[in-house]
Amino acid sequence: MAMINYMSGTITHIEGNAVSLLFATAEIGFVVWVPRSGMLTIGSRITLHGYLHWNQEQGPTLYGFTQQAERALFELLISCSGIGPKMALLIIDQLMPSDIVRAIQSSDIKALCALKGVGAKKAEQIIVQLKDKMDLFATRWQLAASNRVNYFVQASQALQALDYSRPEVQQALTHVREEGIGESATFDQVMRKALAYLARRT
Repeated sequence: MAMINYMSGTITHIEGNAVSLLFATAEIGFVVWVPRSGMLTIGSRITLHGYLHWNQEQGPTLYGFTQQAERALFELLISCSGIGPKMALLIIDQLMPSDIVRAIQSSDIKALCALKGVGAKKAEQIIVQLKDKMDLFATRWQLAASNRVNYFVQASQALQALDYSRPEVQQALTHVREEGIGESATFDQVMRKALAYLARRT
């Protein structure tokens, strides 16, 4: 239930994907579950596109996304049987929307299985239930399918094996994407750019 369209506030605390926001106008603080929270900084202001999920036993949980496309993809993912909001958030936490779209469009079970928490059965469910919807979704949100998803998944695994934390890896790979490397980029090129970025931050 996306009853909360968007929210703006100051980040006061970050613990995993749980981000605490202070709404200055009402002086109310909320905990919002946000993908790629490692890229956020305490004290900064942020606007999030909200999604309020209600569980009969646990009550309400508030999710927030920096992009509308992420929220729309989140809603698509939780429409799949066996995919709850926590699993959907975990998927979006690990891959950019365009890479998720490409994996589903091309039935790339291997790429989805490489994600934490996603096994072969769940990957198949996602592909079977969402593949027919991906072309329209990608067109609406102007998400170009990318053939680099495997390289980024592999680079993420390799960097974490080198003892970089998941937030550090996410920041590095986001930086590589923002550098605009070509569609024909190799795994080595992705790794070199990511390692160069991480070296500058140490």
